[in-house]
Amino acid sequence: MDYSEVELWDWHRILVGDAPNFYLVEVIFRTALIYLALLITLNLMGKRMGGQLTLTEMAVMVTLGALVAVPMQIYDRGLLMGITALVVALLFQRGFNYAGVKNENFEHISQGQLSLLVKDGVFEQEQMKKARISQTQIMSVLRAEKIYNLNQVRRLYLEACGIFSIYENKEAEMDNDKYLFPDKDEVKL
Repeated sequence: MDYSEVELWDWHRILVGDAPNFYLVEVIFRTALIYLALLITLNLMGKRMGGQLTLTEMAVMVTLGALVAVPMQIYDRGLLMGITALVVALLFQRGFNYAGVKNENFEHISQGQLSLLVKDGVFEQEQMKKARISQTQIMSVLRAEKIYNLNQVRRLYLEACGIFSIYENKEAEMDNDKYLFPDKDEVKL
């Protein structure tokens, strides 16, 4: 399409663009494939990638950003294609949430599971490997919460949404070998 052919109130071009009407079916298919690929990618990136959003919420946020860009920026692409893709992404999000409520296994696959990273002052190495998180990252989180000795931690969970839940042991005896200061820092409490 030549810029000189652009008319301000050409509603067919505004809504549909130059694509054939049946292209909407392909838009639905493309959106579904990209959405699923995005979910898998975010899942492989680990829990901390999402922060406080669930994996499906993060996927929807990224998908929505990508979906609205093309119809808004390219004059020969219709808005109806972008709106259709947005509706499909919304239906996927609602469908995933509904399926997760109905089926616990599906919820674990789509939303993830929590990981027990510290149990009674001891790092759970196998769980840390699965969650792809290091001792250094955990120690940083604990220091930010003003916990300076691993014995003070009864349980530390990495929730499915990527946030940490910490349960302290208030009566813990401090062990000099379990202080959470970096090795080069010689501070002792």
